[in-house]
Amino acid sequence: MKLPLFLFLLVLISCKTYTISPDSFKRQYLGSESNKMRQVEINNPLLIGKTKYLLNNVKVLEVTDKNGNIVAMKNEPSVEMRVTHKNGQKYHYYFQMVLLDRDTLKGGRSVFLNLTRSIPFDSIVKIEIQNNKKGLNYYENAPDALLAETDPKASKILVNSYDAIANIGEVLKNASFSLDSVDVSVSKLRNIDYATCLFKKSNTLISIIYIKEKDALQMIKTREYNQVSGKGWCINDFYLENNKVFLEERWILFDGKLINKNPERYEALKFNKSLNADFLKKFTSEIYDRIEHTP
Repeated sequence: MKLPLFLFLLVLISCKTYTISPDSFKRQYLGSESNKMRQVEINNPLLIGKTKYLLNNVKVLEVTDKNGNIVAMKNEPSVEMRVTHKNGQKYHYYFQMVLLDRDTLKGGRSVFLNLTRSIPFDSIVKIEIQNNKKGLNYYENAPDALLAETDPKASKILVNSYDAIANIGEVLKNASFSLDSVDVSVSKLRNIDYATCLFKKSNTLISIIYIKEKDALQMIKTREYNQVSGKGWCINDFYLENNKVFLEERWILFDGKLINKNPERYEALKFNKSLNADFLKKFTSEIYDRIEHTP
């Protein structure tokens, strides 16, 4: 199974999928002054800090459900758009970041990484809309008071990670492979490697970011999405020196808030308890080794 190579796109399960014809989309989009993009800030669960991005001015989109009924869908950060090209290729976007520029559809494939794509609008034969309810909102309470901030070496790496994410550049290479019962998709960028991993037996999806400086691996961040609540993530940070972890930290981000770090809360929210820190250190190391040796 090949997974999309960008942040926060989850397997399309359990959420309702709606459709909208290209003509209807274009009519609604142009009628909303959407080309007047506005800048917003959103808390970034991958890092401690905020991400700025431009979004369109569509407030509500009229879409059609599987029974042919017209449904009004509010435009919010978790709404995703999948378009099908006339050649059968499918492309994913975050709807808020979509821009229709003359006859070209442009948009972001991730809220947190600078991954974009442009395609001719007249090549689109199908548009699907889905709200994955990922808990992405404009919060003012980003988590703080992290252990890494009190460690000089880790604090420096944390600051460097901000720059790495902000200046990742374009995708240099994409790859997919399987590791036992795990399907892995990878994007290699200038300062980071990004992987999505689907554990097929438990249907658990995690993302991994490998942050480097001058080709030296400095930090590994993992994020496990809580499919039960649809609002939470379990995040692990591993800080490295000479390829060895010298500091590790785990926290739970739920509904935009840092709620707890203890194991009891982790299990109460029904995260995958098999994905503990010891397992993730070994697993992410094996994945990174595969990435480095993938031609």
